[in-house]
Amino acid sequence: MAGPIDVAFCFDDHLALPGAIAILSLLESRREDVRLHVLTDPRLAAAPLLRTIAGRHGVSLRIIDAAPESRETLDATSAYGLPSLATYRRIFLGELLPDLDRILYLDADVLVRRCLSALWTLPLDGRTLAAVPDPWMITLPAVRAEFPDGYFNAGVLLLDLERCRTERLSARCLGEIRRRQEEAAARGATALSYSNEQTPLNACLRDDWKALPPLWNFTGLHGPRLAGLLGIPGGELAAISADPAVVHFLGAYKPWLDGVEGLSPWHVAYQAWRDRLEREYGTGGLAWPGAFTNGAAAVRARRLMALRLVHAARTRGMAHPAVVLTGLLGREIAIVAAEQGLSLSCFASDNPLFSGGSLDGIPIVSIAEAVAAGCSEFILGDYRRLDWSKAGVRAAARDAPGLLHMVALDGESRFRPCGSASASPGPALPA
Repeated sequence: MAGPIDVAFCFDDHLALPGAIAILSLLESRREDVRLHVLTDPRLAAAPLLRTIAGRHGVSLRIIDAAPESRETLDATSAYGLPSLATYRRIFLGELLPDLDRILYLDADVLVRRCLSALWTLPLDGRTLAAVPDPWMITLPAVRAEFPDGYFNAGVLLLDLERCRTERLSARCLGEIRRRQEEAAARGATALSYSNEQTPLNACLRDDWKALPPLWNFTGLHGPRLAGLLGIPGGELAAISADPAVVHFLGAYKPWLDGVEGLSPWHVAYQAWRDRLEREYGTGGLAWPGAFTNGAAAVRARRLMALRLVHAARTRGMAHPAVVLTGLLGREIAIVAAEQGLSLSCFASDNPLFSGGSLDGIPIVSIAEAVAAGCSEFILGDYRRLDWSKAGVRAAARDAPGLLHMVALDGESRFRPCGSASASPGPALPA
């Protein structure tokens, strides 16, 4: 496909500094000409910074400060705790970029590591977009039930804009958002329950998207166990993990947050980009985003769950357990454990990407490494995917010499690895 690569971003000032790093890494990795299109709020404070970055790299930058989503009555709840409608803007790309037939959209929390020309020239085979299956959502039973043919993550999208316009994608997606918003409000939930516009986009494009390999949208959730769900060989996923084209910091552990800098090799790499941005370009007086909390209700719920789990671990005589880290609950468990005097041995993960990393100064090892070091007690830091996470512990600890003791929100169990007949469930935890 001749001509430059057209790349779009949608963010406001709150995510402008991560967006600047995404743009900087994109421009440093390119071998082809790139045209940037930043769709943002009117009077973007970050505009001078973005123009400086584009100017030094000799690329075109178009800042489009239209905000069509502001004309709609949409739930502005965001995972950062601050109201924002910017995430909805990507559904209007067809209308906001009427002179383009194709666009590559990137989220602000990505790091581009190689030229995207191979992705840009990919045939869409008559589909509206190409995207990578979401590594978190496809492990949730409810999502698999609603989307049996797959569910994509909207952080990296290759879009046929002409098809978006002719198929009235924005209008259809708005209708789906309104429907889900009404249903959520009736049960006291927010837009986070349907991932703002991401689930509505999936609903509108059930059979109209092309699946990409995670090379183009690799996240810390792409562990070895996901290969089967993605339908790709484990060796291929391991190779992608070692050298992805685009790293997407999906989820709560954003690389600019305190205590998270050493979580994975890609978090460490991000610090070098951040240092370079601040040293060579400055921050334009902008602040880095705050914590990704999923809202006040989620913060309270995680606190209560962590209190239950730590209480159960202490009551059952655990002396030096490892916390199986899957999300923010694991971090909250560590906070509560420190408050209550329960010494943790480490965080443990079934994803080798995190082995050797650290979170809040606590080392992260693989579950197998924890077992080899003599750890036989685990607190499971998960609540939405208990069966999935328990199976991961059993499989990863298959070489354990004896019984393992695990406390989870649905009770405790003592078991031999891989679920042998000697497994013995304990009582459920008190509510």
